[in-house]
Amino acid sequence: MSDTKKELEEMCKDIAERLGLFVSGYVYDNEEGKMVDRDEIENEDGDYDEERYEDLYQYLFEDNLGIKILTSLDGSDYFGAEICVAWGGPNIYIETRDSYVRGYWGSDQVEYPLSYTVRDRIDDEIEELRSCY
Repeated sequence: MSDTKKELEEMCKDIAERLGLFVSGYVYDNEEGKMVDRDEIENEDGDYDEERYEDLYQYLFEDNLGIKILTSLDGSDYFGAEICVAWGGPNIYIETRDSYVRGYWGSDQVEYPLSYTVRDRIDDEIEELRSCY
């Protein structure tokens, strides 16, 4: 296995694991560079510093490089989404239709599975966003 393929595999695994932690109630601490339990940082009103901490919604919809939504021709049936989270070496996508984080780097390709819990939560977030349009 090439060094880039090993690195790509680790990146896809890290993304899938981070998504699992987001769904489990964790947020990413941008200052400390690690995941922390949201309950530990919330004030009594349930708020936290959104500049410092990133949640699932921010990761998926504010920090992505593009989202493709797969629907039927009339838009009534939703099949999944492809969310680009890295581009230009490597290219990495969260793909909910097949429940994978997929990475591409040169001729190397890697797939890392997403749990159904994570996939369903992402799809729920996207369905809610779609309903706004």
